[in-house]
Amino acid sequence: RAAGGVKGSDADDAKRIKRKSDALKRRRPVRTIYDGDCGPTGQSAAEMFARRAVGTPVLVDPLDPEARFWWPGVIVDRIVEAYGGDDPLKQGQDVEQWQVRYFEDGSFSMCQAHEMRVFDPTQAPFAEWMGCKSLNILGEPAMRRALAYFEWRYYACPEHRCEPAAGSNDKPACVLQAGVNAAAQLRHIYDSEVLAAMATAVEKPEVVFDDFFAEPADDDNGSSALERGARSSRECIQPYLHAIGDVVHSVDGRDGKVYRARIELADFVDNHERRGLYYYLHYHGWNPRYDEWVPPSRIIYMDPR
Repeated sequence: RAAGGVKGSDADDAKRIKRKSDALKRRRPVRTIYDGDCGPTGQSAAEMFARRAVGTPVLVDPLDPEARFWWPGVIVDRIVEAYGGDDPLKQGQDVEQWQVRYFEDGSFSMCQAHEMRVFDPTQAPFAEWMGCKSLNILGEPAMRRALAYFEWRYYACPEHRCEPAAGSNDKPACVLQAGVNAAAQLRHIYDSEVLAAMATAVEKPEVVFDDFFAEPADDDNGSSALERGARSSRECIQPYLHAIGDVVHSVDGRDGKVYRARIELADFVDNHERRGLYYYLHYHGWNPRYDEWVPPSRIIYMDPR
C-alpha cells in the first residue's frame, strides 16, 4: 500500500501485519463523524489530536522509508492493554494504542502515539507536501477523502453553522469561510430549483462516517432518516474525488445557473475569502475570463460525455 519502492525490514513487515491483525479483532464501527467524546464541537484538529480523541484525522507512518507520504486516516478507538512483551522494564505497565481507519481502502490498523501526526491541510506536513509539485498530493484519492472529512468535520460542524432568519435576504450574521456552505449561501441570492435540491452542510446535523470510505451507490433507495442522510452525505463527498480534466456540471456563483465545465486545476486554499479544496473551472463555450475557482459543493455531477 505504500507509494514507494523498496519495503522496510522484515521486522517492519511483521509489525505492519500484526497492526492490521490486531485492528480487525477490535473493529468498532463509528456511526457519524461526530461520534466520540468530542462530539459536534468546534474543537480544532490539533486540540483533538492532543487528546488522541475518536474522530481525529491523522497521518500514520507507513513504516516504509521509500514512501512518498504518510497514510491519511481517522482515529476510531483507543485501546489500553497490559504489556505482554519481553522487556523487563515494561512489565506490569499498560500499553496504549489507537485504532485507525484509512481513507485509502477503509482498512484498519493499531497505531502507537509516535506513529501518528495530525492531519491538518493548513499545517505541516500536508502543507509542505502541497508545496512539492512532484508529489502531486491532490492526485491521491485517499488525500481527497481526507480533505472531505476534514472540511465536513471542522468547517461545517454544527457549532459553526449560522443562517439568516426565515424570510430574510440578509447574509448570515456569521458567514463561514468554507466551500462546504457555498450552495447554501447562494440560495439567499438566487431562487433556483437546483440549489434547493442540493445537499448542503448547514442542513446536515450528522454525516454518516462510512460514506467517506465507500463509493456512492446508485441503488440506495432506503427510506429511513439515517439512510436518507447517507445518500445526502455521499452526494456531498463524491465531488471531492474529481480529477483534473473531468467534465462536470457546476453552479455558477454569479447567476445561480448550471453550466458544463472542465476542471483545469485543483488546490487547497486557506485565506480570508476561501477555505478548503477548490477546482479551477473553464466553462464550455465561454470566454476564459469567466473561468473561476469553485469548491466541491458547487459541482452537481459528472458528465458521462
